[in-house]
Amino acid sequence: MSIKQSFLWDRILEVSSALKESKDALEKWEKQMLLKVLLRQLKDDMSDVAFKNLLTKNRAKLTTS
Repeated sequence: MSIKQSFLWDRILEVSSALKESKDALEKWEKQMLLKVLLRQLKDDMSDVAFKNLLTKNRAKLTTS
């Protein structure tokens, strides 16, 4: 992963964790939108195969339940 991709991935994990802990509906929505933007940026910067592999390997870290 490049430095940019590592930064985006770290930020994605940080926002995902904050999303799991959030109780406020507006805050959850804001974090979900930010997460979508970050994931899109990462996807645009990586190959499709590498992006899918990364998400598959780290699915549990990103699942909000």
